Amino acid sequence: MAKRSEGEDASDELSLDAILDVLSHHHRRTLFRWVRDQPKQQADSQALIDHLIQQEHERMGKTPNPDHIQAALYHIHLPKLSETELVTHDEAAQEYQYHSNDRLEKWLELIDSEHESEW
Repeated sequence: MAKRSEGEDASDELSLDAILDVLSHHHRRTLFRWVRDQPKQQADSQALIDHLIQQEHERMGKTPNPDHIQAALYHIHLPKLSETELVTHDEAAQEYQYHSNDRLEKWLELIDSEHESEW
């Protein structure tokens, strides 16, 4: 995967289908919102897991199984995000970096405005 220069927008050429696919699951939308608001738009693996557990607890009223959250993150969500280059992984530092995408942000805002009552 090619390294992205600082400030460069993640693939603006992502199709609408690709954007809607990555935004189709609430865990991925939660990750996008949270990581984009972190310093340097990055977070380590454990912080991602902890945040998803906290959000699921707030959403469902019970604490989810941490192993389930971790497995879903590593085997479903992060690979899907890496395919689109919206999120890259620094294996040595165990950090994930979000690369902003204007089209994705617009669709995420639209989804959020439609589902405000669910938050």
